[in-house]
Amino acid sequence: MNGTDQPFTLDGGFNLFEHRSAAMLFFYSAIFGVIGNLQTLRVLVKDHPLSMSSSRIHVQMAIANILVAATGFQAGANAWIGRWVCGDAGCKAYGFFAMFGGMASVTLAAMYGIERYLVQGNSKYFQSRTGGLLTGAAWVFSLVIATGPLMGWNSYALESSGTSCLLDWRVRDQAHISFFLTIGSVFMVLMSAAIFGLRSAIMRTKTDDVKGGSDWFTESQLNWMAVGNLMLVLCGYNPYLFLAIWSVASPAPLQMGPLAPYVMALMVKCSTLYFPLIYCTASKQFRTAYYPHIFGEKEKAAWTGSSTEKLALPE
Repeated sequence: MNGTDQPFTLDGGFNLFEHRSAAMLFFYSAIFGVIGNLQTLRVLVKDHPLSMSSSRIHVQMAIANILVAATGFQAGANAWIGRWVCGDAGCKAYGFFAMFGGMASVTLAAMYGIERYLVQGNSKYFQSRTGGLLTGAAWVFSLVIATGPLMGWNSYALESSGTSCLLDWRVRDQAHISFFLTIGSVFMVLMSAAIFGLRSAIMRTKTDDVKGGSDWFTESQLNWMAVGNLMLVLCGYNPYLFLAIWSVASPAPLQMGPLAPYVMALMVKCSTLYFPLIYCTASKQFRTAYYPHIFGEKEKAAWTGSSTEKLALPE
């Protein structure tokens, strides 16, 4: 069953009030997820809190989170109306961008853990090459996975909530099974490598390590930031991984109520809200650069510990 086989109507399991309640959560996660990660991206690019050789993967993770959060606007708009109104082409477009951003976020989080193991003690040139290869591989893999359903490797279809589209969990053909086996296998390999790499990196990092050059973070802080990001990704995306495994192992096609797609999608999109907090918690310098652009100049003195006076405008 694909997106064109299903009527784009209000799902019988939810009334309009319940759909709109979910829509408000989608809008909340989209607005604050995009703003928060855009500000993180701005600080990373403008203020260079990390040396350019190691900042590449952080910039890419912020971009992936922005893409994930932004899809919440379309999901929220359809949930507010109570039905999918974007047609089959819109269903495929939403599914593609949601899958592309989600897979990039998961893969880059794992690559960050692997990167922490590979770059410690190596030259800036090696760090730059490593970061470029890891981020490039993450985006290529995510693009292949997101494009697969458009090419017949699984498909994008209307979910049981009646207001969003993603992978069709109800089909049990060979393409469906191979698609989810590929995602599950790669996910488990990457996460295992990331956990092993982070454990090794943390154990060999000195507790009294200092910041290198103009960097705002120590090696130990970068390690624990990678742990925090990995935990956010695992919490946000584990329901989808469980569903993928269940859809392959189950002897019959899955049957889901309208609540399940909402819960899974909201967990993913809300996880992007906490990505900037990892940086702000780890570094006071990052907080100083991050918060004034959101709360205004008056707050700048509170975060920097200095007073600022505005010039009086001529009357």
